[in-house]
Amino acid sequence: MSKYKYTKRNLLVHREDYMYSSFFGLEFLRDYIKNRELLIKHIANSKRRDAYINNSLDEYGKLLLNNKLNYSSLKLFLIKYKLIDKNKPNNKSIKTSNYIFTDNLFKLILLSKIENKNKKIIQYIDKFLMKFEVSKKIHEKYDLSFKRVNSSYTNLQIYINFALILCLTYIKLKNLRYLNCLLKVNDLIASQKKLSTNNIDQFKLSLMLEKIFIINLINNNKINLN
Repeated sequence: MSKYKYTKRNLLVHREDYMYSSFFGLEFLRDYIKNRELLIKHIANSKRRDAYINNSLDEYGKLLLNNKLNYSSLKLFLIKYKLIDKNKPNNKSIKTSNYIFTDNLFKLILLSKIENKNKKIIQYIDKFLMKFEVSKKIHEKYDLSFKRVNSSYTNLQIYINFALILCLTYIKLKNLRYLNCLLKVNDLIASQKKLSTNNIDQFKLSLMLEKIFIINLINNNKINLN
């Protein structure tokens, strides 16, 4: 049984301040990897899932292990298997005269090209990264200054879309702060213990990507976990 503690309680109810957590070296890394493997296996064994998509995700996992991964291939995979919504939200659905709607903004970001030249998109991503790091929550809507208003923060699809955004951003920009935030977002999603058939495939892919990112860092730093 994995000793990784960060998915054992509901993180939407019990906030986790990672900065106060202890690091137990190689044992922690082994427990982390075991935790992710168990989560991925649990999703793969779910009878609710579409076998075709499940097999496609497993095949994509093999590409990840062979380091045949880049931003463009991931974007194509997400679109091909309908893991992101191809219907671009119109501007009115993203901003009203008073509010910014997070779900629609994230859908737009997933369809946009994430790169340093696209400064507005990076600014949006960084804004929500900072908000999540501070509050460990993402609300359904904000005012035009990105201050939260009275709205729900329990919409799991928003967190899952944000995890996919962080995966794409990390692959493109190779900045560790996006990977750091991805770990925490995936912990939060996993702590809910309830995923619908509409988002379980997206979450599995996010976990697979995150795990490969971490393993690549371990290998690149010549860390031996045995």
